Amino acid sequence: MPARSAIRCVLAATFAVAAGLRPMPGLSFGSSTLRPLAAAAAPPRRRLRSPPPQLLDPLDWLADQLEVRLRARREGKLRRPKRIILVRHGQSEGNVNRTAYQSTPDSQIALTEVGWAQGVVAGLQIRELVKNESIRCFYSPYLRARQTLLALLQAFDSQTVQLSSEPRLREQDFGNFQDDAQM
Repeated sequence: MPARSAIRCVLAATFAVAAGLRPMPGLSFGSSTLRPLAAAAAPPRRRLRSPPPQLLDPLDWLADQLEVRLRARREGKLRRPKRIILVRHGQSEGNVNRTAYQSTPDSQIALTEVGWAQGVVAGLQIRELVKNESIRCFYSPYLRARQTLLALLQAFDSQTVQLSSEPRLREQDFGNFQDDAQM
C-alpha cells in the first residue's frame, strides 16, 4: 500500500475513534502499515465474472459515517439522556474523622451508617424522579462511591441498571497523608 494511502487510513482511523465511530470495515492494523483485509485474506485469484469490490477510501468512509451521525442527530434518532443526575457519596469515615486518612488510603475510606442511609434515600428519590426510564450509572472506583451505589441500587431491585466504573470520576489524589515520622 503506498505511503500516502497508509497515512490516509491512519488519519481516518484516528478521526473515527475520536468521533466514537466503529473502525472502517476491511482494515486491520498491521505491524507498521495498514492493509486491506479483503486483499490479505483473499483466496487465490481465479477468473472472476464481475470485478472485485472496490475498497472505500478511508477519508470518504469517514465523511460518510460523520454525515450519517449528523443526520441522525438532526432527526433526533441518536438517543441522548433525558437527564443527568449527579450524586456524591454519602457520609464517609473521612468526613467524620479527618485522621482516618493517616491510616487508610483515600480510595479505601468506607461509608458510615449515616452514609449508607443517605445512599438508600438518594436511590428512592431518584427512583421516584425517573420512574421506569432506563438507567445508567457511572461511578468512581473508590470504596465509598461503590458503597453509595450499592445503597442507591436497592431502590432499583426490579429494574435493569447499566453500570460503568469510571476512574476519571475519582477525587483528586493528593498523596499519602501518613505522618513521615511514624512510617
